[in-house]
Formats: sequence, C-alpha cells, structure tokens
Amino acid sequence: MQIMEIFDELFPLNRCISGEGLRDSLNIINRYVPLNLTEYHSGMKCFDWEIPLEWNISGAFVANENGEHLIDFKDSNLHVLAYCIPFEGWVSKEELLEHIYTVEDMPDAIPYITSVYEPRWGFCLQHNKLKQFTDRKYYVKIDASLEDGSITIGEALLKGESNKEILFFSHTGHPSMANDQLSGILTLMLIHEKISNMKGNHYYSYRFLFCPETIGTAAYLHHHLDTLRKRFYAGFTATFIGDNSPVQYKQTLQQHTIGDLAASNAMNRNNIRSYTPFGSDERHFNAPGIDLPFGAFTRAGADGYKEYHTSLDNKEVISEKSLTEAAEVIVETILNIEADRIIKPLHYGFEPKLDKLNLFPTLGKKYGNKTLAHNMLAIWRMCSKYTTLLEIAQVLGVKAYTLTEALNVAVDIGLVTVERSSK
Repeated sequence: MQIMEIFDELFPLNRCISGEGLRDSLNIINRYVPLNLTEYHSGMKCFDWEIPLEWNISGAFVANENGEHLIDFKDSNLHVLAYCIPFEGWVSKEELLEHIYTVEDMPDAIPYITSVYEPRWGFCLQHNKLKQFTDRKYYVKIDASLEDGSITIGEALLKGESNKEILFFSHTGHPSMANDQLSGILTLMLIHEKISNMKGNHYYSYRFLFCPETIGTAAYLHHHLDTLRKRFYAGFTATFIGDNSPVQYKQTLQQHTIGDLAASNAMNRNNIRSYTPFGSDERHFNAPGIDLPFGAFTRAGADGYKEYHTSLDNKEVISEKSLTEAAEVIVETILNIEADRIIKPLHYGFEPKLDKLNLFPTLGKKYGNKTLAHNMLAIWRMCSKYTTLLEIAQVLGVKAYTLTEALNVAVDIGLVTVERSSK
C-alpha cells in the first residue's frame, strides 16, 4: 500500500460530514479496505441529535467591482464556510467583512470553520489578504445546496475465530486536513493491511469504522449499540497521529481495561495519559449509558500543533514514517491482546528441572540460550499472583506477545494451564 499516494488522492477532496466529497473519499478507501457503506438519512433522530440536511457545493467566489475574484473556492475548499447556505448578490464592504473569517495571529493561514447546525454563509481567508478589499461593494456567489439526503459511514470487518470484536475508529468529514483527518484514516488502513496479512491467524474480530465526527458516531451507536455491547472487547480511536511528536495513548474512562494494559505494555509505559472528557469520538464511546471503553492513540493532539484547523495542516505536517510507526505501535497492542491468557499453575512446589526436558542448558550461566526457560519459569512463578500474561509481562518489562512461545511450552510440559478471558 503506497500510503502517501493515497493521501494525495484524498487530500484535495471536499469532505464534510455529508455529501459527495465524503462518498468519494470512502470509495477511494474502499479500494484498499473493503467497506460496507451505510446511509443515515436527513431528519433521523439519533439520541439527542438529528441527521442534518446533506450539503454539497460546486463553487463559490467573492469578486470586486472589476470582476476580479478575491476569494475562490477553486483555490482552496477551505475558503468557504463548511455547510454554508447558498447566496448570491452584491453586498457592501462592511457586510462582506462580517462574513469573512481569519486568524489574526496566523496571517498566512486559511482557517477551517464550520456551521452545520446554524444557517450562515461565509468565507475563510488568510488575514493578510484583507488589505485587498478596498472597493465599496462586492459580488458574492455561493453555489451550494442543503437538501434531504444522508451521511455515509464506512465499516470493514476482519473476522476472527471469536465474535468478540476490537473496534478501530477514525473520523471523516474534514476537507484538506492532513493531521486532523487523513492521518487517522491512513493509519487505520495500514493496520487493516497488517491484520489481513496475518492470513486469518487472529482470534479476535476487528471492526474498522470510518465515520463523520460526532453525528456519524451518534447515528452508528443509535443503530448498533446493543450489538456492539455484546461483541465489544476493546476499542481505539486514531487521530492526530501523523506528526513527528511521540505517540501517546489516552486511557479509557475505566482505565484498567484490556486495551489500556495492552497499549501501555506496547509503549513500555511511556506517554500514557489519563482519560479526559475531551478529544475525538472516544469521548462519545466512553459516555455514561454508552460505556464502551475506548482508548485513543494520538501524538501532539489538537492543542499540540499550531497548524490545527487551518490550511497549514498539510502534507508537510505528517510523514509516512510517522504513520507507519503509529500503525506498528497499535499492531503491537493488538498482538498483546491476542497473546493474553488467564494463567493458572499446574505444577506446585519446587521448580522443575528443565534440563531433563532439554529446555535448559547444562554448561553454566555463560553458555547456552536460557531465555526460553527463564521466561517459562517466570510465567510459572508469577501466575499465582498475576493472573494474566499481560500483567506478568508488565512486571517483567517485556512485550506480552514476546512471551507466547514460552507460555505455549509451559502449557505443553504441564507447568501451567491457560484459558481465554470470558469478558
């Protein structure tokens, strides 16, 4: 998968929480991650929310009295206030400036601003271009539509031996945002590819949700919450994951879940943050009454990089290296979950003499590989207190999945017995 080539295809599209830009994006993802696409129609009630009208736009501009376009949607799809109402006509300079949004302390950046739930028209512009507006009046045209339609959600399922599911979520619906949009989508695509290459050799099932932020999650949970609860084992969001800051993991509200422990182990307990009720859609999954413990993989986050929600959040902010590194950390988390077992001792008393079974070298401490035997004995010695492989791995300071061979041999020779969690 040439992930940055996919980025180049997706980046220019005018994604919003509904509309053709969103569908076009999901169709591109569908070439690499087989998606089931579901439409949730305008007016549909989802908890306290309602699916809005579908928004599409074909063009928009502001022209001066000489007909020169000072702002044009063709130059950047961030130039138009997302979800703005259609408008056409002459306006005074004073009225126009009331409908132009800039970021004064970032004069070269076009801000990304939306107005989904309040009808407005407007444009977004680099602050340093306001000086171009010297005429008394301007012609404004916004060729947009707000009509009954739908929002679109894409989901993919990699079926495992068990119906228990690990859910991955990344939000869609932001136009031309590299870190705050495409980094999460692309990371999920890499994770899907890596799990697919396990060739079915995974116990858990993996569901991937590509969902418009907040309203898409509300729609999906409204229709699938009961089923999700029955199948849920762990859940993770991936957002702001493409910059060069260290990968961070935000814990679930419950904190000591299988997902939290597996992620902490994969990251050597570094850059683990406590849950906060803000952020991406992990806040919705963790909400009272939903109670699906979602953790979040991220890097600097929305408050950690200055380009957030501006035209400067472009390809220069992210890198293939960062996306690949993030995917590898998350895959290691998955491998930890796959490896985890409840462990109970079968052998009691003094430790067994493993050289009788050709499992321990007999030539002294400096000769022979004792790693397998040491790991087996460590698992056996500790399982009367620490009941799962992940807990033991945390104490030993190693990745849980690296103990799989030792655990399997310990089972084969009758040191311990294992079972899957019944959660």
